[in-house]
Amino acid sequence: MPALPALFEQEKLDRILVGLSDGEGDYIGLGYLEHSPEDDVLRLISPVAEAPKALKLGSVRLEEDLRVRRVDLRNLFGTD
Repeated sequence: MPALPALFEQEKLDRILVGLSDGEGDYIGLGYLEHSPEDDVLRLISPVAEAPKALKLGSVRLEEDLRVRRVDLRNLFGTD
């Protein structure tokens, strides 16, 4: 996983859609992040077998019923 800012609350990224990059400018698929409160870790959930070199955060969160909700990433990271 890419590094997150110090003291970043990982649960804010729970169920965010991500693009999986091969590190050369191409994308190999999609996935989403899953936060485990018990372990306080983020896991990548994806059907893609190949490990990505980088992740690109999307601006969509999957709800429990798999509906999507738009997310403003500036609010997640506190930037304008």
